[in-house]
Amino acid sequence: MAISTANYKSAIDGLNVATNSKYQPSTSGTTYCNVFANDVMNGYGYPLPANGSGNCAAIFDGLYGNVDAHWKSVSYTDAQARANSGYPTVGITSGRASKSPDTTMPEHIVVIYPSGHTPTSIADMDMSMAGYQCFNNTKLSYAWTSTDQAKVKFYSYN
Repeated sequence: MAISTANYKSAIDGLNVATNSKYQPSTSGTTYCNVFANDVMNGYGYPLPANGSGNCAAIFDGLYGNVDAHWKSVSYTDAQARANSGYPTVGITSGRASKSPDTTMPEHIVVIYPSGHTPTSIADMDMSMAGYQCFNNTKLSYAWTSTDQAKVKFYSYN
């Protein structure tokens, strides 16, 4: 179920991921991408699997193979189009999740940002994230290397 594009943007922008201390990496290197993604989705009643308490591996396990009845796998172009239409959408990798097809991937999740444009590649998608750095409305190429981008899985709420 879609929310309005304006409300989806507001759910993301209102958390001030780039400056909010809740999402900044700790001095020990702990990052909070899963916390940010959960906060965005829970803020409008679209919980990710593991209901807000899970790390990326738990979220990935709940999404992979369309295990969760509400979250469905989509292509990168559909992911951006759905986000642009107000559907909550994420990109995720997790090499340590029990269902991951690639054990060399780091755990990471981003929120696909409703930018209104059609990406020409995965790197050209718009996203917001907490992690090694925190970004709002920037390109997905900031989240994963060019080699890893092809391994990112996209899911959108139905």
